[in-house]
Amino acid sequence: MNVEKGEVLVIENVKEFIKQKRNLYWGFTEEELEDYARQFVTINNNLLQGKGVYAMQEGWPNFKKSATEYFSIIYVDDGEIKRVYMPELSAWIGAMRNFKNYRLPSFCFQSSSNTIPRWHDATDKFFKFLQSMGGCYAKINRI
Repeated sequence: MNVEKGEVLVIENVKEFIKQKRNLYWGFTEEELEDYARQFVTINNNLLQGKGVYAMQEGWPNFKKSATEYFSIIYVDDGEIKRVYMPELSAWIGAMRNFKNYRLPSFCFQSSSNTIPRWHDATDKFFKFLQSMGGCYAKINRI
């Protein structure tokens, strides 16, 4: 895992950052905003402490070199393995919401890249968003 260190993030600052970024009311509640901010802070703290944040492949493509691959970002929070789930921010963090394919989770990251590892390509926008709020940027490992 290659990590460019950032600052320690605070939940209130992350919430304010997300509120400033959004131009329109997306319809998510204060509890959802709190959950999204907590996920960003937890992942950032894990990266700063050298703890695990990984890309986990979801489903398998039919044709390895040409098909799209799907990944989830997983991390540890209070001894539990959790998956990033931020459906209202999906366009900003490079994720997709899946309502059709029952073999994939309802929220994941996708890539069809042939030039760089697909899990780096799929998760890049998420970590750029994290870095834009002062957090870490990482090229995470795949499990």
